[in-house]
Amino acid sequence: MPASHGRRWPASSLIGSTAGSVVAGSEEPVVVVGPSLEPAWDLGRRLVVCVDGGAPSPDMLDVAVRWAGLLDARLDVVMVVEPVPDPPVAGPSERPEAYVAGIVRSVQANVADVAGHVICDPIGPGPGIRCWLDADLAGLLLVANHSRPRRAEVPLGHRGLQILHASPLPVLVVPIPPVG
Repeated sequence: MPASHGRRWPASSLIGSTAGSVVAGSEEPVVVVGPSLEPAWDLGRRLVVCVDGGAPSPDMLDVAVRWAGLLDARLDVVMVVEPVPDPPVAGPSERPEAYVAGIVRSVQANVADVAGHVICDPIGPGPGIRCWLDADLAGLLLVANHSRPRRAEVPLGHRGLQILHASPLPVLVVPIPPVG
């Protein structure tokens, strides 16, 4: 389990170069402790899965279900959105609540205790998830890395780096195989 200091640029300003190398080179999930880890953190029995509105990776969901079972943990599916007014005409895109509810339904057969949450935050996913997690410092946070080829200097996408840096909990980074 690497620690993340975040001293070098570009991505290492948010994740240390050693942690970045481990995450980028791993084909298995890696637990990373970010700089915002709270001393009051407790594993408890909760796994928090961050989703971003894209098609959820089956690999990520499989890991979430497997880890929830191994930890005998509640699974919280969380999406952070920017608060915006409703569009004048409903478009083809799915509402965040429906998107999260669909993910919850897809894992309910395999996880006894699962819930979905949509968090509104005008700043971004890192501060949004941090504020939401501050109310309950128990659990392990799961994020997926991007499916592009990973490099040590950019082991996660921007949102994943922001969440890892802000998280008061350890973060389980799930590698998603590159597409194509």
